[in-house]
Amino acid sequence: MNKNRPNTAFTLVEIAIVVLIVGILISGISLGVDLYKDFRITTAQSLTQNSRVNRIDGLILWLEASQKSSFEPSNINDGQRITKWKNINQNMLAQDRVLNDATPTTSTAPIYREGAVSSLPSLEFVPEEEQCLWVRTGYDGASIINSSIYLLIRTKENWVDTNQPRLLGRLLSVSSYSMWDIRANVLVIANGNNVYNYVGTYKIKPTSTVLHELIIDRKNAIHYNIIGDANSNGVSSSITDTYSGSHASQGLSIRCGGETKASAYFSEIIIFDRALNTNERNDVKNYLIKKWNIKK
Repeated sequence: MNKNRPNTAFTLVEIAIVVLIVGILISGISLGVDLYKDFRITTAQSLTQNSRVNRIDGLILWLEASQKSSFEPSNINDGQRITKWKNINQNMLAQDRVLNDATPTTSTAPIYREGAVSSLPSLEFVPEEEQCLWVRTGYDGASIINSSIYLLIRTKENWVDTNQPRLLGRLLSVSSYSMWDIRANVLVIANGNNVYNYVGTYKIKPTSTVLHELIIDRKNAIHYNIIGDANSNGVSSSITDTYSGSHASQGLSIRCGGETKASAYFSEIIIFDRALNTNERNDVKNYLIKKWNIKK
């Protein structure tokens, strides 16, 4: 036995030091992740609170997922079924604003997910469940002629392009006309006369963040724009409206109805009861693009 050979085995002290260092590194990484999440949420909340959206005339609905005021306190936990998606539109009186909160109409509600889209919370809709949100009174008895609609989603890994995220201005009766329907290629439909306005085909990729913009100006044209990972460069189209009658609607449904149930996260919905001008549109889009890190 060579008594002069150095002892290469780790002592208990050395092992303890290594374990301590690894623990410190892991704690540092976890702390860094938590700090980044806090930073993203704080930044998003600040962007929302300081955006021009609430200062633009005609805002009637604003649903978004980063504010604590957007959900009931008991809902703000990852994996929790929501009981309400609150309208944060400050242009309305409080008693009127709550009437436009989006509430589930099915037994299974959408799921609150932390960090689902650009490290920010969003609502998860899964195709296996009949999940539906309904804005009960937003357009009751109103003949809304013009509209500006913004819908931001992130598609999931199992996204199928034929299953578009549905956002529908609901009909008052079979003889009435809907305001709009973001679903496949159909944007504005007339139930009675089968008047369809098509804006062209497009494809949305899985795991992509996409902003839909729909501007309806009945006296001029309907403009539709997708910003994000739709096709390679998105799509932008405009057509002349072919229907001049009433477009009364009884409310808004979010991913309700139909056989195609989009597998996606819904992050933000903003609706105005008029066609925004170019500067206003840019203000809304730039806010959403910056907040959700959308690829132009």
